[in-house]
Amino acid sequence: MVDHMRHVGKDIDARDALLGTMMFLTQGGGHSMHEAMWVGNQLGHARGLPLGLAGGAPADFVADYGRFLGGFPQHKGGAVIGAAVNNAWSATLDHFGRHSHYSPERVA
Repeated sequence: MVDHMRHVGKDIDARDALLGTMMFLTQGGGHSMHEAMWVGNQLGHARGLPLGLAGGAPADFVADYGRFLGGFPQHKGGAVIGAAVNNAWSATLDHFGRHSHYSPERVA
């Protein structure tokens, strides 16, 4: 879709489009960010889209969430993305601490 829009002269940021795709796919919990980034990696290199992903062969791809999410300028949503990432990580650690069998914080 991004490749097509760019070829017909539309100004679309490929990284913004990938982030939007990631939000849509993961919202309901049915897919992971890794899935969208893996496809973005493959299509980005094949189509020359500037996604800022590490690249590599499909079998060797490792999703670097920090690199991708940290690459948005602060004035173009980067501050909001950073705050959302920090909030999600804090909530994940809190949930782990209260519920995981492996947590040293969990009272048996």
